[in-house]
Amino acid sequence: MGPKAAASNPARAVPTVTHLGGYRVLYLVAVVIGVAGAVLVRRIRGWTNLA
Repeated sequence: MGPKAAASNPARAVPTVTHLGGYRVLYLVAVVIGVAGAVLVRRIRGWTNLA
């Protein structure tokens, strides 16, 4: 079963999210990844403006 099939199956997703700390932890991880991505993109754009 691929990742898409596992993510679309609530019977498998709920125990996984609960085991990892619940939705609060899931959202905090998403925020951290989003902010890190934004910071890295900003650094990349900063380098391209120097050229």
